[in-house]
Amino acid sequence: MGKLETAMKEEVGRLARKELRKTVGPLKKEIVRLKKRVAELSRSHTDLSKKARVLVTARGKQSVAADVSDEQAESARMSAGLIKKLRARLGISQAELALLVGVSGPAVAAWEQDRAMPSGDNRKAVIALRAFGRRQVRELLRVKNEEKAKAKAKATRPGRKKKKKKAGRKKKKR
Repeated sequence: MGKLETAMKEEVGRLARKELRKTVGPLKKEIVRLKKRVAELSRSHTDLSKKARVLVTARGKQSVAADVSDEQAESARMSAGLIKKLRARLGISQAELALLVGVSGPAVAAWEQDRAMPSGDNRKAVIALRAFGRRQVRELLRVKNEEKAKAKAKATRPGRKKKKKKAGRKKKKR
């Protein structure tokens, strides 16, 4: 009886392995195919991200107002309330709006208090910002801040250090 029992166990095990291979084989092939697809998409995403960074950097270097024509600038409505709403929608401060447009912070404050209105390229820049979303504006600000930091780093002269003042009282000479 022992031999028959052993033979039956071996046969059941062999058939189970055969069924398992039949089920798992196609799944393994599908996993390999999906892993290749994920790697391909990852490479594509990396390439597109690099291209997008280059485009945003290039766009940040040119004026924001480049996309607005003179006719659009003339016909567009502009008021203190609209500038405030634009800034609120984009989630930026007056200083950040000033950086994007290329003016000072007090100029933006004057626009929002209806003491002055943007004109020329500044008006075009404000109108162009209407088409932007929060993410695009954040990316533009990041690029502008990087450019500002690079310009500041070039402007500072290395090698000059300020003298430190010694703590304590100075004695008067008599």
